Amino acid sequence: MKIPHIKQFEDFYHKAWVVQNKVDLAANPRLREFMKKEVKEKRKRLSAAADSVNKLLRNGLSMLEIADALGQDFLEIKKLVTRYDLPTLLEPEDERGH
Repeated sequence: MKIPHIKQFEDFYHKAWVVQNKVDLAANPRLREFMKKEVKEKRKRLSAAADSVNKLLRNGLSMLEIADALGQDFLEIKKLVTRYDLPTLLEPEDERGH
């Protein structure tokens, strides 16, 4: 089932939800403990090895192919992919803070 204009409904319900949360907090301040605080996720800076793996992943190589090309164990490549959430869409210079 397709709902038309879903983005408009999302914005409307989000605004109503924020207002209701403020009303609830005013009535019961203890709810603050249970409310999720917004956390801006900061991406880890890529190491040199992660940068290389990221470039190869963005060029279409599989983790097994990358492990063979770099002469590393497959599990090491998998750890890098998991730790840094690779492949990333940003340019490597931006991710490493340069």
